Amino acid sequence: MTRQRVVVDTIDLDSNAWQWHRQVAHIDEWLASAQTMRGYFSIDTVDDELLTLMSQVRRMRCRAHEHASSLTEAARTYETWETDIGVACQRAADAAWWLCGRLAPLLTLAIGPGVLVGVGAAQLFGAILNAIAPAAATEYEQMSARAWATVLATPAVVRAIELSVGSLDEALAGFAGAPLPVALALGTAGAGVTTTAGAARLASRINAIIAKPDDAMTASAGGTTLAQTAVVRTETAPAQPPRDFAEALQRIPSDSDAGAQVRIEDYDGTYVVYVGGTVDGALGANAQPWDMSSNLAALGGDPSASEAAVRLAMAESGISHDDPVILVGHSQGGLIAMRIAQASEVHATTVIVAGAPIHRIEPPAGVAVVAFEHRDDVVPALGGPRPEPELNRPQAHYVLRTALAGKQLDGSDALPAHQLSEYVETARTSSDVADARLEAARRALIQLEPQGTSSLWRARRT
Repeated sequence: MTRQRVVVDTIDLDSNAWQWHRQVAHIDEWLASAQTMRGYFSIDTVDDELLTLMSQVRRMRCRAHEHASSLTEAARTYETWETDIGVACQRAADAAWWLCGRLAPLLTLAIGPGVLVGVGAAQLFGAILNAIAPAAATEYEQMSARAWATVLATPAVVRAIELSVGSLDEALAGFAGAPLPVALALGTAGAGVTTTAGAARLASRINAIIAKPDDAMTASAGGTTLAQTAVVRTETAPAQPPRDFAEALQRIPSDSDAGAQVRIEDYDGTYVVYVGGTVDGALGANAQPWDMSSNLAALGGDPSASEAAVRLAMAESGISHDDPVILVGHSQGGLIAMRIAQASEVHATTVIVAGAPIHRIEPPAGVAVVAFEHRDDVVPALGGPRPEPELNRPQAHYVLRTALAGKQLDGSDALPAHQLSEYVETARTSSDVADARLEAARRALIQLEPQGTSSLWRARRT
């Protein structure tokens, strides 16, 4: 007997529940109208028939309401179980990674040589195959690409990476020789002295020193030498506001926008700022601000070149600290959007992100935050585990979905579930989901003026 793991997408449960609640509302409207119509009939037989029909409709209404309530309760129960299991898994991962940190020298000696030999053998095999049979080498590379894409799009692997990132601080504490109780007490689950953001900040500052060795002290103080940017407006055109989340995500700059990383729309003093994702995977301080250096800096809470570029584009667009701003971002763009929303000089009202590693960023009070996330996308997992729900603290609303279920991967993209087009589809499926934060974000889009202007901005490091 084969045991299968069942994954429930609560987005489907919520959508179905909303549909049933809407049918209940329609039935209530009909019953109210029928009750009014009874006064127009003087024939007892007609009135009796209407009463009978109304009684049947009321029974239908009760069944529909029970079905809608059951779906809603099932979604909430699943979310509660998922949260509780996630907490238990994270605590186990904390202890496991602390042990790995404590045994790091021994593990390096035991496993390191085997890993190096395996990587070297794979590289040598590829080189020999390419020299002997180029066609077979191409097929081998495609097969390897498909394998990696499949592994990185496996929800269990994504979850394991998420837990591992959340335990980086415990691993460092173990490596430093701290006892397990002390590591857990100081970590994210305890006092929060050491966190995932702290590990990212350390990596960011080491990278800044390596990238700018001539100004190492300034770089290590926060990577500010990597945040000097210039922006240029590349296009201005009339615009109409996005009608829903899917259309908002579609307007995030992409390769078709001549290298622009930011789009800003002005609707009579209310602005929508769209921020694109990572363009360059390099760690050095090159001309492209949307690189891994900016990712590390943003994850660690340091100023990044991409964030500086967005702020500069906003300033040159005439956005003042009193102007309402809706921030929309994909991947690194979502991370930047959350950082800008936290700034006191920006009047952010709504943040809509897709595939962004924002788990450990607390949403600002009074700001509606909607985060679209795929269970088979590894990028959000790099932000560590989603925060545990707490009372009296603002929370983002996560719209979760498995994007690639049942799809065949061709290996052309290493992170297929991370594609913006997949998140646009997820946003479309959420149109029927009811939640206070979702409704607040929808209203922010609907209330925009019908006509505005759009500008594209391209940034570079100076």
